Parts: sequence; C-alpha cells; structure tokens
Amino acid sequence: MPTQKQFNKVPPFPSDVPVIDLERLGFAKLLANDHNESQKLFEACRETGFFLIDLRGCDEGKTMLKHAETAFNLSEKIHKIDEDELKRYNYNPPADLFGYKPIGATKLEDGSPDRMAFYSLSQDDILGTTLPRPQPPIIEHNRPSLSSFFTHAHLIISHLLSHLDTHLDLPTGTLASLSPPNKPSGTSLRLLKALASPPSTTTATANPRADLQGHTDLGSITMLFNIVGGLQVLSPSATLPPKDSDWRYVRPEPYCALINLGDAMVQWSGGVVKSSMHRVITAPGLQRGVERL
Repeated sequence: MPTQKQFNKVPPFPSDVPVIDLERLGFAKLLANDHNESQKLFEACRETGFFLIDLRGCDEGKTMLKHAETAFNLSEKIHKIDEDELKRYNYNPPADLFGYKPIGATKLEDGSPDRMAFYSLSQDDILGTTLPRPQPPIIEHNRPSLSSFFTHAHLIISHLLSHLDTHLDLPTGTLASLSPPNKPSGTSLRLLKALASPPSTTTATANPRADLQGHTDLGSITMLFNIVGGLQVLSPSATLPPKDSDWRYVRPEPYCALINLGDAMVQWSGGVVKSSMHRVITAPGLQRGVERL
C-alpha cells in the first residue's frame, strides 16, 4: 500500500473486526535471497495465496511505492471525469476487458447492482506491444509514468516468482517467462472506485453489503495497493457455502503491496499453491464513509 502520508487522509482501520493473519515479507530480504524469507513466501503461497510485501529498504521498492502514489492520484482524477465522457471508453466483456466499467454495470449474487467502478488499462497498450487504444487525454498525458509503473511491477513480481521457481524445482525464470511483458497478454492496471456508505454509529460492521462478490482471480498474480479496508479473504478453514463469519478483513498496511495468486498460478504449479476466494464489502468502521480508490 502507499506511504503513511496517504493513510493519514482517511479514518483508521478499526481494531474490533476479524482480520486475516497474513505473512508480511521484506522485499529487500527477498532481493538478497534470504532463505527464511523465501521459505515464508512459499508457505504463504501454499496456505492462502495472499501475503504482504513491505517495499521499504531497497531502491526497487521505493520506486514502486512512488508509482503507486502516482496511480492513486491518477485514479482520483479519472473518476472525477464526467461519466458520459468516460463511457466513450467503456469496456465490452467478454470480448474486451479494458476501458471504463461504470458502477452498476454488473449484478451481485442477490441480483442488486454492484457499487464499484474501474478504469482498466492494458499493459500491451501502454508498453506498445499492440497498437495504442483511444484513451482520455489524462491517460495519454501519463503514458510515460504508466509505462514505468508496468515495468517496475513486472520486475518485482518476476523476483517473487523466481523464489517460487526455486521451491517448485523449476529453472529460474520459468514462471516469469509465462507472462513476458513484450508479448500480448491480459495484464492490466485497474484504477478502482467503490462508493462510500452512510456512516454508522452502532458497530464497526453495521449493515455491510457486497461491492464485489466472492471470487478467485483467473490470472496468475495480482499486486494490490489500497488504503481503505473492505477486502475480505475466505478463511482457509471455511466450508462451502461460506457464512459471513467465515470471511476475514485484510488490514491495509502502509508501504506494502498485497499479493494474491490466481487460478493460472495454481494450474502452473500443479496445485501446489493456492488461490483463495475473496470479496469486497462495505469498509469497516468510520472508513465506510470514505470513497475507496
């Protein structure tokens, strides 16, 4: 997640909600090939497929944090653009998953409209692997910084994957080679916005509702930067169908990226690693009254 400066702009995450215990790994230690840190990464991949990467302590991590803050600022500006203008760039699933998705475009499990908008940017477009797509002027203006974001994110993820290569007895670079940045892919940067909810004076989780229903990611690996809570992971001990009490909040942490593995990584590893169900609901406590980017 971005720096403490960004966290200071929103109410604190409450202390009275169920939180999943995620491993917090130092990227600087992983760069130094610290054996214990590498083993913790592998265990986290096998248990839940979710873990935190602390990006402090090395130049590569500091650069990624700067890019994350730039992306937050860009997201805020994108979602202030008039919706009629943004709809000129609407995504068109399943044929095209890039562009703008307005709030309410999809339905939740109970049939109600979703409460999340996003603008999805294609890595292929930004890095020039394919012909450029039409984009709003603010995206065109920020193409150089977005290109640097994708490049540095790939560097960090490739190093994480190199540790998985080792634990899976694969030649170094095997997993990263399955998603090269110079070939067409489905890799994207999603700039999200979830609506604020009315404040509650009762409990931290009063009247929570889903903004994004439970799912696993289809791709290989996701890097998430967030400041406001609401993301929940299904407890490893839960049975299906899950109950509300089976879900655990992910506490956003300054200076960290949240990593989660997708279904493709489970397939590539022969089922050794895990892709966990997760969802997005109303942010807990006073954070519920804040728009979530």
